[in-house]
Amino acid sequence: DESTGTIGKDCFNQVENNEENRRRYRELLFTSDKVVAENISGVILFHETLYLSTRDGVPFVKVLKEKGYIPGIKVDKGVVPLGGTDGESTTQGLDGLAERCAQYKKDGVQFAKWRCLLKIGPETPTFQAMFENANVLARYASICQQNGLVPIVEPETPTFQAMFENANVLARYASICQQNGLVPIVEPEVLCDGEHDLYTAQKVTEQVLAFTYNSLSDHHVYLEGTLL
Repeated sequence: DESTGTIGKDCFNQVENNEENRRRYRELLFTSDKVVAENISGVILFHETLYLSTRDGVPFVKVLKEKGYIPGIKVDKGVVPLGGTDGESTTQGLDGLAERCAQYKKDGVQFAKWRCLLKIGPETPTFQAMFENANVLARYASICQQNGLVPIVEPETPTFQAMFENANVLARYASICQQNGLVPIVEPEVLCDGEHDLYTAQKVTEQVLAFTYNSLSDHHVYLEGTLL
C-alpha cells in the first residue's frame, strides 16, 4: 500500500519513480509464483495500483483474485498535526470516505486499511490524542462495514488528547467502511521509537486499544467484522 512518495524512497533509488515503473514493479509482485499465495491471504493496494493492469491489459485486481488473494485498499489521506498538542497527530481522509468505499467495493475490493499514529514520550500520549484517534478509527471502521468492507484497525502511541482524537477518527472510518460493504482494518499504531521501556509500551498500547474499541462501540461498529 505504499504511496507514490513512499515507494519512490523505498524501492526506486536508481530508477525513475513514474507510473510505468510502479506498474512494472507491482506486476512483478502480483504475478509471482502461485506458491506465494499459499502463505498470503490479502494484499493492501494504493489507489493508483487498484486501477492499473499488467502489460497484457489484465487488471491487477483480477490477477490477485485469480491467484487467491483478497484485494484491500488504503483509504486514509495521511497524518496531520493535532491542534493543542505538542507534536501529536491525527489522520485525515474521512471526507468523501463513504463515496470512495462504495466505489472500491464495486471495483472488487473487500477490505480497507486506516492508520493512526501515536507517540510515546514523557507527556504523551495525551488524553486528547488518544480520544481523537480512537474516534477517527471507529468512524472509519463503521463506514467500511456499512459499505461491505472489512476494516483493518492500526493504532501507532501518544497523549490522552491524541488517543481520544485518533480513536474517534478510526471509529468514523470503520463505520463508513462497513456501511459500504468493506471490511475495515483499524490501525492505531504505537511507535516503538524513544527511550521508554517495555512496560511503558505495554501500558500505552493497552490505553490506546481501550480508547479505540470504546469508540468503535460508541459508533455501533460491528467489532467481529473488523481487523486490528
